[in-house]
Amino acid sequence: AFVLTLAMVLTLNVGMIAGAAADTTAPVVDVTGKSTVTVDGVEYTVIDNLAAVATAGNYILSKDVAVPANTVITFAAGTVLNGNGFVISVEGNSTSNPAKASPFALGAGAAITISNVSFGTEDAPILIMSVAPAQEGEPQADVGLFANDIDPTPEYEGEVAEGEEPPVMDPVDTTTATFENVDFNVYYSDKNNANVGGFMAVAYGNYTFVDCDMYCTINAGDISAPDGGVYDHGYVGGYFGRTMEDGMVSFDNCTTVAGSSIVNDWRVAGFVANLKGGVSIVNCTNNATVENCTKVTAGFLGWVEGETLSAFTFDNNVNNGDITAYEGPLTADGKSHGDSSRLAAGLIANIYTDSDNTAPQIVVTNCTNNGFIGGENQLSGLLGMIRVVGTQINTGEKDEAGKDIIEYINDKPVIVENCVNTGDVACIVKDTRASAHVMGGLYCRIWGPTIVENCVNYGSVDGKGLKDSHLGGIVGNLSNGTAVMENYKTSLQFTDCVNYGAIINGRRLGGMAGTAECATTFTNCINFGWIDCGISNAEIAGGINGFADNSTIEYFNCVNLGYVKGATYAGGIMGYCRANRVAVAVIDGCVNLGSVYTGSQCAGGIAGYSAAPITITNCINAGYVGADSTYVGQILGSAAGTVVVNLGDNKAYGRLADDATPPNLDGMLGFECFNETALVEGCTNKGTILGEASEEQVVGVTLEAALAEMKEMFDDELGLYAMNDSVTYLQPAVRGVQVARESANGKTTIRFAGVVDSMLDTIEYEKVEFTYKVNDAAAVTVAGTKLDSINAINRCGAPETRTAQNLSGSAIYVVEVADIATTGTVTVEITMTATANGVAYTSWTQTVTVVDGQIA
Repeated sequence: AFVLTLAMVLTLNVGMIAGAAADTTAPVVDVTGKSTVTVDGVEYTVIDNLAAVATAGNYILSKDVAVPANTVITFAAGTVLNGNGFVISVEGNSTSNPAKASPFALGAGAAITISNVSFGTEDAPILIMSVAPAQEGEPQADVGLFANDIDPTPEYEGEVAEGEEPPVMDPVDTTTATFENVDFNVYYSDKNNANVGGFMAVAYGNYTFVDCDMYCTINAGDISAPDGGVYDHGYVGGYFGRTMEDGMVSFDNCTTVAGSSIVNDWRVAGFVANLKGGVSIVNCTNNATVENCTKVTAGFLGWVEGETLSAFTFDNNVNNGDITAYEGPLTADGKSHGDSSRLAAGLIANIYTDSDNTAPQIVVTNCTNNGFIGGENQLSGLLGMIRVVGTQINTGEKDEAGKDIIEYINDKPVIVENCVNTGDVACIVKDTRASAHVMGGLYCRIWGPTIVENCVNYGSVDGKGLKDSHLGGIVGNLSNGTAVMENYKTSLQFTDCVNYGAIINGRRLGGMAGTAECATTFTNCINFGWIDCGISNAEIAGGINGFADNSTIEYFNCVNLGYVKGATYAGGIMGYCRANRVAVAVIDGCVNLGSVYTGSQCAGGIAGYSAAPITITNCINAGYVGADSTYVGQILGSAAGTVVVNLGDNKAYGRLADDATPPNLDGMLGFECFNETALVEGCTNKGTILGEASEEQVVGVTLEAALAEMKEMFDDELGLYAMNDSVTYLQPAVRGVQVARESANGKTTIRFAGVVDSMLDTIEYEKVEFTYKVNDAAAVTVAGTKLDSINAINRCGAPETRTAQNLSGSAIYVVEVADIATTGTVTVEITMTATANGVAYTSWTQTVTVVDGQIA
């Protein structure tokens, strides 16, 4: 029986996780006239330049320092520098006279600590430009504020006689350094496809950053220029281009500062573009705009080489930057340049673990993406592709096709918990070769055992109707990974997840998952979003899952409240199940309150169509179901001729389209059916049905009785109403704060946007109003302004007009709350009320806190 209540929904993690800003104002110690000072029990030598740091010691700056141009300042192993709040710059550094190499370096051996200092400023960053190699064939020059450290496992570079092995070189010391409360302000220009890092291009050592800010502008490739060369290398990151397997990098409460921009032609990320070894990122925020045109793009980590991964911690991080990945220009011979797997993700683009099951467990918790995610291939709000391969065991058995059955042992599934996406995910067409493929609010594609719990998507996912698009509120595609492994028994679990975003313009769409091609279980998941294929070559839409295949797909206690429209197949919970390999569908205790519609073929209140064995029990449909042709059913639209269908203890309270096949049950508003296993009129199915329905099992139910039962089920907290001969869910929603800006009178103005969901096309709203209260002041009610269109600049720089309704699947209204104080803490509580046919429907209350004129 159905057990999920609205109270459970309200306890889900639907808040924004805000990363704390680093403290950029260091305490200034009075060192006037002193040669030494003691700070926190440590004695420091007072210096007014950096010459002394070549020798290990404890030093504190007495003033701003400009180091000589064209020199390298090396901090000796064991050095401790307290910058005392001052700035380190480079003499004569400017756009016309940039540094041609890294101005700083770190010694290997004993730990180095640098704190309370700024390298450059936002107004005057340190400028570095890489230069082409002096001789053809030499490697490109890497670029970073600090020079690359040394490979601790060097290879022998001398000549080796034929048949002999090169001698093993003695290992060298690695660098260990800690940076605390340090601001990095850098500007890089590099056209040579080298590795680039705001801090360091390539790191082998161990680095710890605490309360650090990176303000960077990095242009490491001209993505708009025709391809005259080969852009197949070069890693660019806000902190590191690459980190190597012998090292460890840790970030705690660090940021890339708003206004930062990182552009590259291959792999790029806000923190680390290519990661080997260990990583820990906690309480951090990326505000940088990150863009590339061939491979992977992410707010934090780009390409993580899991086979070398030694440690992994990722918790309470936020991306606010826009992330885009284009296909890029053609090569000189007319071929696509780069790689077909173009990934853009708010947090991490790619992790691929090895097959010996030794990699650390991948756990991502309490993270948020607020940035826009765009591109042409595989896009997601949080995580791109995390592919986990376990130990392979041949069972000695064969499948129906005669292939060996391989099992995978992996006791370390990927875990994603308490994560939120608020950013829109959309395909951006840069040229006619673009093809949106796999897109999701949180994930684009999952390969391998994964547990996703208590995650929420607010952003829209828009495939723009290109080719084979798999779109989902949580994940685009759950793959069996046959391209990598024959692992179609992979287990994936989604529990207590919610989608509010519109999922539109694609081939296979779902509120949770567009496509599930391996063993998957959805439990206590809810979709509020508008699901609409929206294009003629699309196929399938489902409130929870669009397309199911390859294994057992299970749905327990899930709810769809959104409008679901497919071009050929649509279902309130599942759109279509294909009979491939061992595909089986099990749906139990699920409820559909949304309108389900398809332009052709089959529509079902619970499931649209199944070509595989399907069991539907203890489910309720209270939504409208219709199709332009073929079969429509309140529980199941249709099934293949030889498929066994089990239907038990389901209830049909919805309304079928007047011209549906079959027609409505003599005008009856609803009915109870399937006390055992049976098929009754109104639930058309061409397959083998177990059992028969007696007259006692088909009981007419009035609309009022159906509404009363549904309200009791949801504790009367959902916006359920009797409208248009069916139980209808209507819930206006204040979707978010759009902007906070300074008013003409010196106060702050906040702009809110709200969405009115229209579950049936016939509903018209007489008025939409917002009621808000600022701190303890009296509540104010004002009319909302409807947005029919939005003037915007697309990611290619061209102006365009976007239809507001297409962005959300429903009508958008806005209101501005003005005269908010620019100092202190202000709380704004706001609700939205939409009136239709004389009935007022009210949203939940959203609370926004403003601190010193900025949204907290």
